Amino acid sequence: MLLASNFILNRSGDRKFVIHPFVSQYNNNIGRSDQYRSVLVPDVNINKELKGNGKMSMTAGEFLECYTEAASQSISNNL
Repeated sequence: MLLASNFILNRSGDRKFVIHPFVSQYNNNIGRSDQYRSVLVPDVNINKELKGNGKMSMTAGEFLECYTEAASQSISNNL
């Protein structure tokens, strides 16, 4: 999941990719056309939306270990 997120947030740029996320699911579809519906990923370019002013971080690990006050200060000091 981290590799996919990194690719979409940092490497995709203005490119959009067509995926069919429901093609292998037969339940929770109202009609057959819902099962074959395509989705564009990413739907927005986050870099354009933030205009270079936003800070985003991505970490792997247990939430409380990564985002306690001491850990958050350590991460922000390294930016």
